Amino acid sequence: MNPEGQSRQGVCWTLIILRVVLGLVMLYASVPKFFNWEGASWANPVPPIDIAPFARSVYNYRVLPVPLVNLAAMVIPTLEALCAICLLAGVWLRSTGLLLALLQGAFLLGMVQAIIRGLDIGCGCFVGVDTKVGYLTLARDSIFFIGFIALYFLSGKEPAPGNEETNE
Repeated sequence: MNPEGQSRQGVCWTLIILRVVLGLVMLYASVPKFFNWEGASWANPVPPIDIAPFARSVYNYRVLPVPLVNLAAMVIPTLEALCAICLLAGVWLRSTGLLLALLQGAFLLGMVQAIIRGLDIGCGCFVGVDTKVGYLTLARDSIFFIGFIALYFLSGKEPAPGNEETNE
């Protein structure tokens, strides 16, 4: 195998690992945001569909006007879940990487402004994990941002089906 083929194969494996890991993380982050886990109990283990808890997390950042908070609380996890499905299915990788990078970048800016303003709030990233906004959550989510950027650029290097170069 020539060095170019090895390089292409390395990019392919990196892309597969990156998209599966990020897809699982985004699925884990998005799906619970649709439910009110406070409404679940042993008698009723299935939580009701309710975006209010996530809407409170969005509101706590004090960035959006109040009329847009519920809209954001519905749209953000929906986009996250759809993007996670795209990553796991291996479709629209470049567009998905760009959209997730934009969402993550906006979220990082929200975290930075919360830290600067001294807001003592929960991150709202993963339901059931009460992580406060701070430098560690900023670092963790910056790693995801770098992953989405890498996904965007690496997925652009994949040859389209039927357009593989042959050495004849």
